[in-house]
Amino acid sequence: MLKKLLSILLAAIMLLTCIPALAEENPTDTVFFEKLGVTLDLAAIREKCTNSIRLESDGVLSHDPYAAMIDALGLKVGNGVEVSEVATKDSWRCYFVKLPVDDLLALYDDPELIDGEYTEEMARADQEAVRTDVELIQSALMQQLQTGEWVEPVDPSDRLIGQTLEFETIDLDGNPVKSADLFKDNRITMVNVWGSWCVNCINEMAELAQLHHRLQEKGCGIVGLEFEQKPIESVADTARAVMTANGTTYPNAIKPKGNPILDQFSSYPTTLFVDSEGRILTYPIIGAAVAKYEPTVEALLAGESADVVTGTGAVANGDNKYCVYVYDPDGNPVEGVFIQFCDDTTCAFQPTDANGRAEFSTDVEKAYEVHVLQAPEGYRQDERAYETLDSYSDVNIFLEKAE
Repeated sequence: MLKKLLSILLAAIMLLTCIPALAEENPTDTVFFEKLGVTLDLAAIREKCTNSIRLESDGVLSHDPYAAMIDALGLKVGNGVEVSEVATKDSWRCYFVKLPVDDLLALYDDPELIDGEYTEEMARADQEAVRTDVELIQSALMQQLQTGEWVEPVDPSDRLIGQTLEFETIDLDGNPVKSADLFKDNRITMVNVWGSWCVNCINEMAELAQLHHRLQEKGCGIVGLEFEQKPIESVADTARAVMTANGTTYPNAIKPKGNPILDQFSSYPTTLFVDSEGRILTYPIIGAAVAKYEPTVEALLAGESADVVTGTGAVANGDNKYCVYVYDPDGNPVEGVFIQFCDDTTCAFQPTDANGRAEFSTDVEKAYEVHVLQAPEGYRQDERAYETLDSYSDVNIFLEKAE
């Protein structure tokens, strides 16, 4: 029971910072994290921890600096979530995202965890020990982020587009499977990496089953790659039960080990879109995002670029309106940018003000598409499409200066 509790707590602690995977393999090394562009001394951080808490996180994407981790977490600043800007490098910024510690530690108050072997006194002692560690770790991370040497960050996702996804693996029954056979008959294949232990993965599977049927009518389809932490022999029945319960009929195979592309992913579900030869067409979509999958396929079928269908930058707000902020590469607001704000039937237009802000009020909370209709003199036109969240949110756009 205690192990189960700690695994849940550690998973939550993984989201406390914007630092990509603090690799367990080199616990005493200083490590360079290219997503952040900073070198961190892991030993200095770990020695603050008295309770042997593992430190891991997937980090933020450098092509989406202002969203930090808030978009991925689906959290709103002000509900116990604190975001602090700790470093700036050119047009890129690093944020420290801190979740409410008390909410995490409330796990120790669960009556089901208190039994004959694990007493309430033990739970209280563990709770305080973890609280101390979390606070020390947060302090050590913040100090290193603020004082570290920064270089231009690199998002590994940028290098994925155009690469070919190739692998050989097995299905749940142990039969050999090749990626070429899975992709060759589809104009576009949506590759969904999931696990039977992943709640968010399972929650979207019923909709994926329906989506697969719609995609088949367009010569496309879905392929599932299952990542399991235990030997597949011990979880195959569980995985089959999950697929049966959700009406899953599209092909599923075991995520192969040692694949240079798939091994880059540590968040689940993760979704890629490839052509019939396995060439990657978009940035990966991290997390369950059913609303994005079909529009992505439609856009790719129409010949639109990866940037159009994967443009990001949306952050939840509490303003009861949708706001678009436009900045130059140095982070300064850009005035006079005409913004187009559209749903399926209508579009609204507003220029940005002196704060680089354009506001759109609507009583309907859903995902809207945002375009730069016209950039002012001195800036390049941005042809990409951006998408809001399906709730009131901010969209941040960075315009390049004309040469």
